Amino acid sequence: MTKLILVILILSLASILYGQDSRQKTIIITPKANSTTVFSLDTIYFKSENNRIIKVLFNISTKDSFITIQEVPHGKYYIEFSCKGMSFEPILATVCSKCKNQFEYFADSAFSLQNQPIWTYITESPRYIGGNINLTKDFKKILSIAELKKLKKSPEFKVSFYLTSSCEISDVIYTPDNISYNIKEIITKGLYCTKRWVAGKINGNPSDEMFSIYKSELLND
Repeated sequence: MTKLILVILILSLASILYGQDSRQKTIIITPKANSTTVFSLDTIYFKSENNRIIKVLFNISTKDSFITIQEVPHGKYYIEFSCKGMSFEPILATVCSKCKNQFEYFADSAFSLQNQPIWTYITESPRYIGGNINLTKDFKKILSIAELKKLKKSPEFKVSFYLTSSCEISDVIYTPDNISYNIKEIITKGLYCTKRWVAGKINGNPSDEMFSIYKSELLND
């Protein structure tokens, strides 16, 4: 039984470390129930949170108003749509290996360019029940004394990952990215034992979001 548990743990860690075969995903954007039917789009803009354009697509045809976009890099985007005579609600979208990667758009022909509606989003970041005290406790509980010493002796680092709406950890990113494999392995092992996550939200609905924490916060030093 002990060997079986160890094998399961190793496979789970490998999934977190290496589970993403690609840093790009195919996303599907579907119309909301009350959306106007759209047969084609002039332009789709993928913008970063600081409004920098990451990706632009032109002359996009839809299939039954469904939009399929391939090779979208992992990240968090503000997606804007453009089509003559139509107004679109922008989308806040997070793309990752375990994210849903499915989003909904709303289109309406009732608004003119001079009378665009104002779309409001209230976002909540992911959090850990009990805060950093419990996060540190759960992170450390599977690590050996030797492993904890290695982490404490290592240079300062930041670990980031996507936390899905179902509270799964996906696509762990290390800063700097050249920290040793051994340190990455220890961090991932500890993250695997953090189970008390609460997903982020957009307008009250659970969403896929990114979470970041520094070494000093993670170890509570």
